[in-house]
Amino acid sequence: MEPSGGEFMSFFKRRSIGKVLAVTMLFSVLMPAIAHGEEERFKDIADSYASREINQLAKTGVLLGYEDKRFQPSKAMTRAELAKIIALLLGLEESPDKAASYLDVRADSWYRGYVGALAEAGIVEGYSHTAFSPDSLVTREELVVFFIRGLGLEATAKQLPAESSLTDLAIVSEWARPHVALAHRIGFVDGIDNGDGTVAFNPKENAERQALARLAYEFQLHKENYVNAAKALITGAKPVKPEAAEEVAENVDIMDIRAVGLTAIEVTFGSAVKTVRKSDYSFDKGLTVTDAALKSGASNIVVLTIAGQLPGTTYKLAYKGRDTGKSVLIDSMFSGGGYSGSTEGTDGNENDTGSGVDTIETVIRQLTSGVAQETVTITASGTYGSENGPDTPVKRLIIDPGPTGEVTIQHIVPEVLEVLSGDVNTIKLQQTVIKQLRVNAVNNGGRDVRIETRDGTSVENTTVESQAVLESSSTTGKLGKIKLASSASGRSLTLKGNIDDEVTVDAPGAQVSIQAPSNGNPLPTVINKLSLAKNAKVNTGSGTKLSSVNVTGQNTTVDLSGQGSVSSVNVDPSASGTKLNLGEDTNVSTINADSDVTLSGSPDAIAKVKTEGSSSIQVDPNIQSEVKYKALANAVEAIEAVGRPITYSADLEEKLVQAGVAMEIAKLHGVLDSEILNLNKLTAAKETVNGWKEKVVQERLNLEIGYQSGDDAASVTKTLTLRTTSSLVDSIVWTPDKPAVVNPLTGVVVRPVAGEPDAVVTLTVQVSLNGYSEIRTFTVSVKAQAPVNNEKAEAIEAAIKAIEAVGAPVSYTADLEVKLAQADTA
Repeated sequence: MEPSGGEFMSFFKRRSIGKVLAVTMLFSVLMPAIAHGEEERFKDIADSYASREINQLAKTGVLLGYEDKRFQPSKAMTRAELAKIIALLLGLEESPDKAASYLDVRADSWYRGYVGALAEAGIVEGYSHTAFSPDSLVTREELVVFFIRGLGLEATAKQLPAESSLTDLAIVSEWARPHVALAHRIGFVDGIDNGDGTVAFNPKENAERQALARLAYEFQLHKENYVNAAKALITGAKPVKPEAAEEVAENVDIMDIRAVGLTAIEVTFGSAVKTVRKSDYSFDKGLTVTDAALKSGASNIVVLTIAGQLPGTTYKLAYKGRDTGKSVLIDSMFSGGGYSGSTEGTDGNENDTGSGVDTIETVIRQLTSGVAQETVTITASGTYGSENGPDTPVKRLIIDPGPTGEVTIQHIVPEVLEVLSGDVNTIKLQQTVIKQLRVNAVNNGGRDVRIETRDGTSVENTTVESQAVLESSSTTGKLGKIKLASSASGRSLTLKGNIDDEVTVDAPGAQVSIQAPSNGNPLPTVINKLSLAKNAKVNTGSGTKLSSVNVTGQNTTVDLSGQGSVSSVNVDPSASGTKLNLGEDTNVSTINADSDVTLSGSPDAIAKVKTEGSSSIQVDPNIQSEVKYKALANAVEAIEAVGRPITYSADLEEKLVQAGVAMEIAKLHGVLDSEILNLNKLTAAKETVNGWKEKVVQERLNLEIGYQSGDDAASVTKTLTLRTTSSLVDSIVWTPDKPAVVNPLTGVVVRPVAGEPDAVVTLTVQVSLNGYSEIRTFTVSVKAQAPVNNEKAEAIEAAIKAIEAVGAPVSYTADLEVKLAQADTA
């Protein structure tokens, strides 16, 4: 597969299709079950955001609907359907035999010939060498990548920074992020209104037919506009967009333009505005338009919602690609007194004559004084608080330096810390104790604000009411219990570093992104517990770990994606009606369901998950058969990995466990033993390994230490018998913790001299067969010698030395005979 394009884009190899021709032609054969000769409008598109585009393309014959005069604008499209479209587009003949390598393309399927045709032409690749995944649906991010490539703008997308005001850009797949960012910046895609003036993209959602229609329309009629807009981002020139062929442009009669807030601009026309589209409006200096709507009660005033603005900056307006000659100043007064671009002597007001310096200096003095303060507001970048103490208590501390401000606070102890704005490169907290941290970046122009906890920081509770990045970069930097409040509906929360306490999401439609730590953060990203009470999308980045996801709300839909590991997803008894949608790369170990759950999404991901709990887990009927097939394939592959055991190892044991889990999962999805053709291999491997274990256990239990007459474990005075051979096992090895007292090879005992305490010796014996080992321990007490006179003691010592000189005979010699005689004499 092409690494830059993801699974969907590997579907198309561009060497075989002229981009512009392919996309234009593609949408002239867009629909299955086509009704020819349709002239009247569709009866189900009145509420579609693309109704205008659908009708326009239908009039020209580019789009056709179904025979019941419906367009089905919300319906998604599968890979199988796209295979047919591309094959028809290129005039390829069906070739069923060439699809034989894809085990999930049935011989009697309607799309087999089309898949084979594309395979033969070298255009198609599957999700793997043996799987095509015909029922998988195309996502919004995949669709955008296709169109950006069709526009010839992929190189431009990768050349520009992947930035836009989309609130969920962070969870767009890495390979698609540059394309999505560029598409939004040039107005090719609008995004979805979050209800608070910001827009999201929902990259993982399935692309709908109405989205295909809108993008096809824009591509066909406005391609040059978007190409010029993209070039302007590179060169900084004003884009000049020719009019669309079928449209008569309105006379540009803009009378006035003015800012009515930090995030809103009013554009007044000389006459009523017939059509309002945000893509018609653009500014220089990186200012983006996220929404456009007529002002309530006025037919000639359009209100633009903006993002990326800097207070005190003047921006030029272009309308439909043409310079209007109008400019607007985003006055610093709209930041509520909170914005300050620097600490060079102003508080953001260009007319200030010096009072800003006093304000900043006053704040610095207050926060380094060690004296309790009431409410203090930080409005400029910088470091606040004493480097080495004393701590300054503050009842309420507000941080509001503006969207480019960076603030570090140290040795400050606020009861409540409110963050209203700040740069994505951080508000840093160190040596700071906070009872309540509240993040509500209302003055940040829709941009993320990042909070980083460093050494010595302790937060009791963190409440997030806007988009935010929370990161812990120290084992002693704690964010406490984190809650994404209901007021943050549709917003994104990014988590990095080590977060021990529970993260609770009460915001409907939230996007939770778990990402690798920032540069310089030594801690891996490990999130202990994520609790979801509302619909949410959770993306785990590569190398991250999420210990548990708890679903607690009724009728909650959770989308899981990303390559990070998720140990378990737990569905509480109260969370009836839960729906879990698993993305292609999702790595979930276990789903524990104590309430009924429906699984959908990637058959590959579902087929790898172990399920437990007291309630039933249902798989989306549309993918049940494919999940069963995947689970069967996983079981077969896991059994093959075990192989034929020769020697035991931890790796072999792990493979046996994995094969057992894969078997368990396969059976849960309806796989029968008779369908697992290599099951006999697993049975034989288990029998072999279990046979080794049984012999080792038997020998271990049978082992005993041999004691001479009058001795036992509590009183040892003579040589021990330590057996080292067996017909059952390979080896028996004794290891005493006091080898100077008990010889592990001969069992000879050297008793402590008279007057010393008895020696307590622990002997560990290891019993092994073909690499499998078990141990057993024995404890004996070696008695000290009784007191004797010097003459007797010398005689005993001489006897011991003579016996030691004999050693363990290996072969007979005259010298051995002499030593034996000397030992007898001694």
